[in-house]
Amino acid sequence: ESEMYYTYRGKNSMGGEQVSLDNPYSPVDSYYEDIYFATRESNGAWSDPSPLPPPINTEDNNACVALTNDGNKIFVFNSIPDGDIGSISESSRDGFEWEVPLELKGNVNSPSWEGDVSMSSDWQFMIFASERAGGLGGSDLWTVELQADGTWGNLKNMGPGINTDQ
Repeated sequence: ESEMYYTYRGKNSMGGEQVSLDNPYSPVDSYYEDIYFATRESNGAWSDPSPLPPPINTEDNNACVALTNDGNKIFVFNSIPDGDIGSISESSRDGFEWEVPLELKGNVNSPSWEGDVSMSSDWQFMIFASERAGGLGGSDLWTVELQADGTWGNLKNMGPGINTDQ
């Protein structure tokens, strides 16, 4: 509980103000997102927030969607103008250095938008939002399980009790 990570969108973002994009989640006259962090000082106050340096933040949209309890692994939403409208990557850190985020392997990312992640406490089970084909409509919630080879598999739509046709 000594570090806080969050998504910032504003004039100080690395990518700056957006230009016309085909991405419906990034309207014109808004800013790209970056991941910021702050640390709790010994007196209990929070430090001034700072952006995570590359390779986590880039000139494209980058958002923090999950963080391990020990703070050593982060799941990042990325979107690239004229390319991937949303995928999920993960990065680990050693000390204060973050590795290059790598897209999750297996059944999470698709050509459609993927975002928001919720992880089980043992990090073996994930719920995520996706607009992929085969859903009930719009953004659906899907589940996957961590496989022995480190990929995410056993993809399942959470069904009509959770998802709607909207």
